[in-house]
Amino acid sequence: MKYINYISFFLVLFLEFSFYVRVKSQSSTSEDFSEYYYRISHLSLDSMVLTSNNILAAKWQRDLDFLDGYLIPTFSATDIHGKIQNITYNGNLTLLNFWFIACPPCIEEIPFLNKMQDTYKEELEVISICRDAELEIIEFMMDHPISYTVIPDARKIIEHTFRMSWGYPKNILIGPDGKVLAMTRGFLGVDDPNYKKIEHLILKYTR
Repeated sequence: MKYINYISFFLVLFLEFSFYVRVKSQSSTSEDFSEYYYRISHLSLDSMVLTSNNILAAKWQRDLDFLDGYLIPTFSATDIHGKIQNITYNGNLTLLNFWFIACPPCIEEIPFLNKMQDTYKEELEVISICRDAELEIIEFMMDHPISYTVIPDARKIIEHTFRMSWGYPKNILIGPDGKVLAMTRGFLGVDDPNYKKIEHLILKYTR
């Protein structure tokens, strides 16, 4: 019994340390993207509109074009397979996808994100940034397969690095220079205007 208690104690310490390492790695950023943060903090709230679900919001939140052309933060994070991902946007195009499990539109677009990643695997890397815990996502993926990179436990990245608190799912297409090419809501299908917009830009910048 004494040995079991020792084992349990060290197991708890190991799990706590693993969680600390993961959270720490999910919160690092590089460089000072002052232009990005200035743009985020100085958005005009003059024009207010009703969203499709009757939420009063600033027009820029609906249009999602307020970051086009701006540098976006780089970051390092541990993916769902335990691999460190250094997201620096060098090389191919990158699509950052922000979501969480209890978001029906987020779930609805997963098959179309899979298709986009599979179709343009040579040109595009889809990085899924999720608020939920690793074990919850792994269980979720048993019924909803995901073929692109998933970053779990990403609340710090979402709230502090990207200062994002509204509007899921959200997709941001970024060029190899680290600048935003487009930002859209979720995809309802391959014929959805948002899907077509991202697809058009992928083809434009890679072929």
